[in-house]
Amino acid sequence: MEKGWQGARELTVREREILQGIWSGLPNKEIASLYGISPRTVEHHRRNMMRKCRVSNTAALLRRAVAHGLLKLHDITPPEGTARRRYPLTSPAP
Repeated sequence: MEKGWQGARELTVREREILQGIWSGLPNKEIASLYGISPRTVEHHRRNMMRKCRVSNTAALLRRAVAHGLLKLHDITPPEGTARRRYPLTSPAP
């Protein structure tokens, strides 16, 4: 972990939930629907996470979250309430 990096500890429970939705490949509308908030609020949380983590885009936010143990590479299951798995890591069996 980077010396002095506090971003992971500063993320709220809701921000972590939204981060998991982003990691799972869900669109803002679907993340918003899961948590009873507007898509604009999802975007606001994303911006806050990017600011806290000192990154300028979503890809960097996800890289930083993986690097600091907030997300695991094999853990791309969508948040509870949606069964969709948009980006599986393995190919379907022939």
